[in-house]
Amino acid sequence: MKGWLLHARVQKGPCTMMVSTPHPISNIRLVRYEGVAESDAEKEYRSHRERIQRWHHEFWAANNTHFQQSKLQYEQN
Repeated sequence: MKGWLLHARVQKGPCTMMVSTPHPISNIRLVRYEGVAESDAEKEYRSHRERIQRWHHEFWAANNTHFQQSKLQYEQN
């Protein structure tokens, strides 16, 4: 998830949310949260959301890569 391009920066309360352009393979817009001071519950919630986002990105990148490879193979036959 490195090298993403910033699309928007949204300030909502004490937290800043940065949203990327869609990833070229997974098509997921990556979101990064930057909080000033978080409670333990807020930090746990943010970490959980980041783990889920990472899982979605990895799943869809693998799925879309497999689909594109299968499509290319089908079209060549």
